[in-house]
Amino acid sequence: MARPTHRWTRGSIACFSTSFVDFIVSCWRSPASTPPLCGSKTVDIIDPNAGLVKVRVRLIGSALQSGYDSETLWAEPLGANRYRIWNLPVFVYNLDMRAIVECEPDPDGGLPIVTRIVEPGDSFTIRLYFNSVASDEQIQAVLDLLAQRRALFEKHSRELWAVGLRTPEDYEWVGSALDSFVRDGVLSFESSLQRDEPAVGGAA
Repeated sequence: MARPTHRWTRGSIACFSTSFVDFIVSCWRSPASTPPLCGSKTVDIIDPNAGLVKVRVRLIGSALQSGYDSETLWAEPLGANRYRIWNLPVFVYNLDMRAIVECEPDPDGGLPIVTRIVEPGDSFTIRLYFNSVASDEQIQAVLDLLAQRRALFEKHSRELWAVGLRTPEDYEWVGSALDSFVRDGVLSFESSLQRDEPAVGGAA
């Protein structure tokens, strides 16, 4: 089945912070619970990053509007310079969780650098851009709604969340599901799948 893509309106981002892993390998097959808007960011399993390493993705196209030049993601080494992504990317376009990517060594001795996608992921990622004046209750209502579809969440800041939807049906559902929140000025949102954005590893 072809993966659907839509151009949704991108909202402005009020603030940024360091990305972290909210959901990893075990979460993909487990029922998702609604993430709290405030409180602990700790995943309730022992050594959640065991066996994972960080890789770096250079930001290109519209992703450079974030103010960053790259995003780091947790990944599982597969050998032969290939890795499986276990983050929901917050800024990178056209890269989903569980994608297999190929990397090259950083000539400066840093993290492996993603050069291309070998196999697409099986999550359908959207980004939520909450209005800075949205209340905690309004934000939590959106998260609760998406959690009913067993979505995965990556919180970058109060205003910016990446959400991983599990099926094409969920991906088609989400636009109408969030429409009332958009009309009320609570948020804007976009798909991470954008045909007019350059491919991962391509030229800016």
